[in-house]
Amino acid sequence: MSRFTLPLPRFGLALEHSDLTWVLGRIGRHGPEELPRLEAAFAQEVGLRRAFFIPSARLGMYLTLKALNLPPGAVVLMPAWTHPSMPAMVVAAGLTPRIADIARGTWTMGCEQIPEEAWQGVRVVVATHMYGYPAPVAELTAEARRRGAILLEDCAQGLGARSGQLPAGVSGVASFYSFALTKNFTTLGGGMVGVQDADLAEKLEELLANAPLAGDKRVVPTLVKAAAFRLATARALFAAGVYPALAAGWLGAGRDLLHPLFEERFSIAPPPTPSRPSPLQAALGLRLLPRLEEHNRRRAANGLALLERLQALELPELGLPEIPAEGRHLFMSFVVTWPDRQALARDLFRLGVDSSPGYLRPVTRVGVLAGRVEQFGPCPEAESLETRQLHLPIYPDLTERDLDRIADAVGRAARVRPSTMKFSTMVRAGAAVLKSRVAGVDYPLFAILSTNNTCQSRCRYCRISARVQKEMNTEQIFGLIDQMADMGTQRLGLWGGEPLLRPDITRIVSHARQRGLYVTLDTNGYLLPERRELLDHLDHLILSLDGPEEAHDANREPGSWKKVMAALDCIPPGRTVWTITVLTRHNIQHVDWILDEAERRGFVPTFQVLHHNELFGINDELRPSAEEYARVLRYLAEQKRQGRRIGTSVGCFEHLAAWKDYQRNTSSEGGLGWKKCWGGKFFVNIDTNGDLYPCSLTVGGLPAPNALELGFAEAYRQVAPPPCQSCLATCYSEYNLLFSLNFKTILQWVRALGRGA
Repeated sequence: MSRFTLPLPRFGLALEHSDLTWVLGRIGRHGPEELPRLEAAFAQEVGLRRAFFIPSARLGMYLTLKALNLPPGAVVLMPAWTHPSMPAMVVAAGLTPRIADIARGTWTMGCEQIPEEAWQGVRVVVATHMYGYPAPVAELTAEARRRGAILLEDCAQGLGARSGQLPAGVSGVASFYSFALTKNFTTLGGGMVGVQDADLAEKLEELLANAPLAGDKRVVPTLVKAAAFRLATARALFAAGVYPALAAGWLGAGRDLLHPLFEERFSIAPPPTPSRPSPLQAALGLRLLPRLEEHNRRRAANGLALLERLQALELPELGLPEIPAEGRHLFMSFVVTWPDRQALARDLFRLGVDSSPGYLRPVTRVGVLAGRVEQFGPCPEAESLETRQLHLPIYPDLTERDLDRIADAVGRAARVRPSTMKFSTMVRAGAAVLKSRVAGVDYPLFAILSTNNTCQSRCRYCRISARVQKEMNTEQIFGLIDQMADMGTQRLGLWGGEPLLRPDITRIVSHARQRGLYVTLDTNGYLLPERRELLDHLDHLILSLDGPEEAHDANREPGSWKKVMAALDCIPPGRTVWTITVLTRHNIQHVDWILDEAERRGFVPTFQVLHHNELFGINDELRPSAEEYARVLRYLAEQKRQGRRIGTSVGCFEHLAAWKDYQRNTSSEGGLGWKKCWGGKFFVNIDTNGDLYPCSLTVGGLPAPNALELGFAEAYRQVAPPPCQSCLATCYSEYNLLFSLNFKTILQWVRALGRGA
């Protein structure tokens, strides 16, 4: 950020200073007649039969559901991504919320997202106009009518959006609007229920007949908040006061200090007896309503202009809003998605652009709604959006220069993404190693979790798919992840079998990322093209690749090479992808092909020699001679020294090249560069049933405490020490070099942070 350029705040207010002083001077000067005047003017502006001025959109939802006189437990179908207060009001009304997923880029629910079985018994469908994007109300209305249900519209973020030629709010029997401070139209709080059905309007009128009017003085706290908000977001004051305070959070604690101030708590208890907003609020609404369309027009124009600038950046990983083929996107929020949302927000802030992670979350993750929401099938878009979404500044007052600055900052911040483990993560891991080494504090920094035994591939050197072993369910894995995170684990590796065969694997990865773990996943790649949403959650992916087609298929199975190539083809540029090559007689002469392909495609290759035990088989017929192994391993070490793109460290290659007997996995002596194995201390293997082992080479060969029965911390304390001090496994050898504070290996890994290997 130039020192002559003021930073951009994340929010802006439609209220002017003159509006605030007007409110202050009009306290006590308006009567109850202002409410019906505003209701009539609003209904005419939007195109509604009737409108009722109420304290909030959520109360409007509750009152409408009560007025519909539905039977107890009736099903209300709504999107999995919505303000948590809306499903909470469904529960408060004695009904059952049922959720379906949202579409990427529009973040709205349409018929395509609703499984057929989810329609069973539905009485009400809620179309939510999310972030100003118009929900597909025409198709939802038609389908709801065909199935005997009615449509309601949540327009809390959609006042002024258009679905086709129709304004948001006029297609359902009722609609709900929010007039919160940051909206294009505000009454210092409050909302509106719009009604198109005469009978429903009559019932709502009865429910509100005895509701008292709020006094004008109740507006004063919100007025003070609005004045403070207006001052704080004025460019000069924001730069002088708020921005430095936020900088202390980002640069010190590494987090956004403002975000928690706007979080809400929700209740499923029925709201108290409703009151009506004050006459002064209605009078303010009448003052501001003529400006609504101009504010909407400017906001929508700014959103389109910013979208064009961001599209021109050509950043494949940057998820951008969709634009309706017909209608108007209001851009109440300009939401982008990015794999590491926190890092993008931090880097934008350093460039003078404040942003927000947003305040919505999937309905499935709202604590008070646990066990009260029905769903048929997963909601991957809604569940992944929570950790990927970032709200860029978008309000009517932004200038062309402001939009240029935002787009420029996004482009610069997006291209500063590290290609491997984040430096801050590496520093924390290093500090934890030193703490454990010096103070004797034991907990696993790295954990490898076997998610399942099943696999579609039949690799010649693997026997895992033949195992018969109980597998943990989603909640059990979540519980172990939580316990590991609480202990201080930094990195979680997921493997199988084939992890992508688990339908819940995206949820598992997302949960681990939310708990602050650096997450990797090993896969054969077969299912990656159809499960590519997983890439938005992983820190890095590890693919099995054993060489050109003939060599790869000889190691694994016929046809497998084409599937791995299809997996590589579906990965967007810029993703962190590593490969594992198992060196055998079939491919040992093809390592240059792997290195050349890595340079061409941008992945990071690693290499390992054959293991043998219960999981991997004996493999004598596949094993090269000791001389061949030593020769190729030393060759790869030299290629690494010369700067070739290789993930395996020189120290690990040297250790493997010096191994005395490749028919033995392990040795009672230390490795080349370390004296003891740290398995069961700094790293641990979790089997599919929750058993803990020092590493995968000891699975089935040692007594294993079970983390599900004992809890992870206690099971970890009971892990048997490894019966060896070094082994042939590349990953464990790398860990031992790092945890033994081998300077050469540590230096290579730090260098890898900057260039991808």
